[in-house]
Amino acid sequence: NGSTLTWSATGLTPSTTYNFAVRAVTSTGTSAQSAVASATTFALGVELYDHFDENAGTIAMDASGFKRNGTLSGGAVWSKDRPNVLNDNSSIDFPANSTAVVTTPNASAFNFGSSYSLALWVKTPVVGTVHIIGQRSSGCGAVGWELAQDGTSLYMAGVASRQNFGQLLPAGVWTHVAVTNNAGTQTLYINGAQVASGTFGVGNHLALPLHIGAVGGCTGGE
Repeated sequence: NGSTLTWSATGLTPSTTYNFAVRAVTSTGTSAQSAVASATTFALGVELYDHFDENAGTIAMDASGFKRNGTLSGGAVWSKDRPNVLNDNSSIDFPANSTAVVTTPNASAFNFGSSYSLALWVKTPVVGTVHIIGQRSSGCGAVGWELAQDGTSLYMAGVASRQNFGQLLPAGVWTHVAVTNNAGTQTLYINGAQVASGTFGVGNHLALPLHIGAVGGCTGGE
């Protein structure tokens, strides 16, 4: 009806392009068909996709199809400083405190096992400590897993292990960071280029929310 502004297509096949068109029906007749819009579904296995394009409010919408939406809190705010990617409307700025965070409720897919992929854009004003994304107990407590950086290296931490990647994110530059783990072999890519690889196991058994920003209440750089 006229008040319906959204519609969800369900039961779609992964990695498939679908075409959509719209007609308006009124008491005086039916409109011509709209131009066709195309959309391609994600590959099987995408569990969370945050655009951070809302630019207002406190909800970050998940575009994966699972509707695992995140909530901004503790000083996390929308920003127009964003990477130069197609149709990117906004990003999120996290002040250097222990509260600024986007929180997404736990899903089993976030409790990383031996195979996973993680990719995101990151920009930090200075080279130094910054907590980026992960699962950690409150009070900067026990680590399920976390992608972070200290004064010496970008690293991935797990329950009982840590992989130092041997380099720091550059200051003041949007950088694409991707981590993949294939059956225990973990690889880091910076701006699409492989820069580190090694054996790593998360060993996560903590069913915690997923945090972006001040992971588990840890204080870090902006």
